[in-house]
Amino acid sequence: MRSVGRSDLKVSVLGLGCNNFGGRLARGAPVPEGSRLAKTKPLADMFMTDRNFELAERYRTFAAARGHSLLDLSISWLLARKPVASVIAGASSPEQLEANAMAVGWALSSEDLAEIDHLAEASNSS
Repeated sequence: MRSVGRSDLKVSVLGLGCNNFGGRLARGAPVPEGSRLAKTKPLADMFMTDRNFELAERYRTFAAARGHSLLDLSISWLLARKPVASVIAGASSPEQLEANAMAVGWALSSEDLAEIDHLAEASNSS
């Protein structure tokens, strides 16, 4: 897309859709009241799958081993993808806004990106 001067807008971070990066979702637990997913049950049903929870745990372990959170990973991964034009991160509290802003400080290496791709591929084959 870069060759024609276009860019991408990603809405499905790391393939998890409406993700679990805030850590508020748990496998088998109800969606938190008042959350976006509680208001859109079809999306919750589509994205709250065993595969997505397994992927989120793999990504969380990857990020933690490097001293980062899953939120840090999701934003850093988006920033590393070209031609992503912007990262749009929702926040419903000042704390979430601050965490989002801090997450931009982690630049993933090409080795990190390859390992992340491998984690996703391993999930597809299991």
